[in-house]
Amino acid sequence: MMLNVSKIVFQLSRRRIALAVLTLAVFLIYSHTMRGPFVLDDMRMIEDNESIRNLGNYLSFEQLLKRRALVNLTFAINNRFGGTNVFGYHLFNIAIHLLSGVIVYFLTISLYQALVLMGKPLPTFWKKKHRDKKVENDVGPILALFTALLFVTHPIQTQAVTYIVQRYASMAALFYLASVLFYVKARISQVGKPGTCTVFYYILAIISGALAVMSKENAASLPGVIVLVEWLCFERSWRAWKKKLPWLAGPFVLWFLFILLICGVFDSGTEPGTLLEDFSSLTQETKVISRWEYLCTQFTVIVKYIRLLLFPAGQNIDHHIDFKKGFWDGATPVYFLLLAELAAWGAVHFRKNPVITAGVFWFFITLSVESSFIPIRDAMFEHRLYLPMFGFALLLPYLFFRYLPGQTRKLPVILLFLTVTALSTTTYIRNETYKDTLTLWTDVVQKSPLNARGHYNIGQVYLNQGNYEEALRWYKKALKLKPEYAQAYNNMGIALAALGRLEEAINSYHHAVRYKPDHAQAYYNMSLSHRERGNTGDEIAALLETIRIDPGYPDAFNNLGAAYMAAGEKSSALEAYRKGLETQPGKAGLLINLGSAYSSLGNNVEAISWLNKALEVDPGNPRAYYNLGNIYSDEEKMEQAIESYRQSIGLDPGFIDTYYNCGNAYFKLGNMPEAIALYEKALEIAPGHASAHKNLAIAHFNEKNFERAIEHCDRAIELGTPIQPALIEALKPYR
Repeated sequence: MMLNVSKIVFQLSRRRIALAVLTLAVFLIYSHTMRGPFVLDDMRMIEDNESIRNLGNYLSFEQLLKRRALVNLTFAINNRFGGTNVFGYHLFNIAIHLLSGVIVYFLTISLYQALVLMGKPLPTFWKKKHRDKKVENDVGPILALFTALLFVTHPIQTQAVTYIVQRYASMAALFYLASVLFYVKARISQVGKPGTCTVFYYILAIISGALAVMSKENAASLPGVIVLVEWLCFERSWRAWKKKLPWLAGPFVLWFLFILLICGVFDSGTEPGTLLEDFSSLTQETKVISRWEYLCTQFTVIVKYIRLLLFPAGQNIDHHIDFKKGFWDGATPVYFLLLAELAAWGAVHFRKNPVITAGVFWFFITLSVESSFIPIRDAMFEHRLYLPMFGFALLLPYLFFRYLPGQTRKLPVILLFLTVTALSTTTYIRNETYKDTLTLWTDVVQKSPLNARGHYNIGQVYLNQGNYEEALRWYKKALKLKPEYAQAYNNMGIALAALGRLEEAINSYHHAVRYKPDHAQAYYNMSLSHRERGNTGDEIAALLETIRIDPGYPDAFNNLGAAYMAAGEKSSALEAYRKGLETQPGKAGLLINLGSAYSSLGNNVEAISWLNKALEVDPGNPRAYYNLGNIYSDEEKMEQAIESYRQSIGLDPGFIDTYYNCGNAYFKLGNMPEAIALYEKALEIAPGHASAHKNLAIAHFNEKNFERAIEHCDRAIELGTPIQPALIEALKPYR
């Protein structure tokens, strides 16, 4: 048995086999996620995000220096080659996860190499000498493999891998880990025989670090990890550090300025005197929670994170965490002491067992941006553990090999193998919850029944499915848990409006803006309900509020112009459309409506000009051609009218009025066969179009087809359209 374990370890110590095992593990446990639909923020950031439709939006150097632009670029690349097909997005995420695992493998080996150089030998695989010298004292590769396997198979990683938009977390971690790996390699090279290779590794470390920050801001903690690695693996002399510190000051300042640049602090022309104020604003995502309250809450959150790492039961995409009011709120002091003891345990081992120190402090340092004094509106998310997971993955195999008893080290290997198998199975099962949004949020409310957002999102699923009654039921549950939930009131209004309960919908929107006075969407939705009720004045008032809050709100100016037109305030409509074009230049709908407004004022020259501009922006817009046809028809330019109508028909064959008006144009030209064909086409689409029946009766009479004329004349009368007495009299002899 010992020999068999020896052979297995020897084989797994080979890098090719280790990487093959790692690759196989990743694809086995994530293979069934490839067709998982977009969920949660995936819709907002990917499916409905117009920006990623154009790859060019992310290719300029200036654009790449925006927040998280590197990951957004990958979304645009996915969209360029696969549209909204989820397969490519999932494959990319899984590839990132695998690459991160590979880097974890090589980083672990490099860290152990550095420790050996420092005179810190690793625990051997065999306590007794064995004839296979390659196995003896060479535990580094097997430790590295289990570290990487724990990293890629742990179910806590699913949120950063399977939830597509959390590519932000996984890509930042990928480059972060790579930066540390290249730094360690550079220092090993420097200790050995400095040369071109050393410089090359340093350059790669800097580039990787920059790419990490361009992926997500939590990579700002990278200098802390570099200092940790330097202290543990290369230089522990305070005398040497006193010489290093002046040299480190410059790079750290540049790092800080680079982070400010990526986060957009300098976009508005920040002056030196306001830099601290801007930095304070940058490090406070929400002002609803104070820095102290957030920090006190994080003591609880970090303990929950550790529990999930040790025992990953009760995973949740949206943990319900109440923010603490202070240090003495609840069990906060107990959690603080637990974390202090963990930090102390890591610190006391820095001489004899630096791997323990590295694992513990990697965890704390990499969590520091999102779990300290920088308030974020959501206290806890599992994807924030993606990068800190390396500290846990590094620590566990080392502890097994270092402290488990036995003449040989086969017990740690067996236990680690069982652990990886159990974690892999759990990860596979956990990924099942991502098969659709309803399953995911049902899982949330089962585990967190007090989570108002969970109930709200189930309502959202039913709203999108058109099951409005069920949506209302879940929105009411959310509001019972959180009475000031403005978005729940807004979406409840949408469901009520869809059910035709407009008065209740308007009341719901009023509740939304009561709790969130700057809720532009609620005001806009309110305007739609007022329009359906025919309350033009109230519609205008709601649209004006929408625009006051958000001047760029889609369709707000367009609808305001239409409301003014309905109220007979044509000058105000013109102004609304013009202001809309200031916020959304080149918007075809605004250009068309502006042209229609000028046409209603009798200014056809301006109307035609604006409609032609609309066609320059959107050459395939059937409405622009239709409106042009109407103007030319009014001006008795029938050939031009017919040409425009024909263009509109070619682009939108289902619009009945185009056939009818084009038929009228042919009628005026005396071309009855064409007019008849177009009227009949209109009637195929809308058999109850009374005016088409009336005009067909006249056209057939002119063509001496009296039987058909009588048929359409009678049908028009049935539909309530008055017929000229002369036509009725003329048809009497043929009845």
